[in-house]
Amino acid sequence: MDAGIRRRATIEQRMRVALSNDQFQPFYQPIIDLKSGNPIGFELLARWISSEPDVVGPDEFIPIAEESGFINDMMLGLIERACREARD
Repeated sequence: MDAGIRRRATIEQRMRVALSNDQFQPFYQPIIDLKSGNPIGFELLARWISSEPDVVGPDEFIPIAEESGFINDMMLGLIERACREARD
């Protein structure tokens, strides 16, 4: 239990730095119309690209972002980046 609490605290500290260093990147998963087979949209997926050796998956960092109040800043940054990429 103590190791889990330490890991969560470490991830939360790393997230603060990651947000300021733009380490969260959008990935796009197509949404396909099963009838026609055509893409009808895209789902925005958050991925944390870090220089740290251990990978923190979204299943772990999203709940911490929600509990820590980082989720709004993270998602706003991802949406802004996605809009710039769509524009370009």
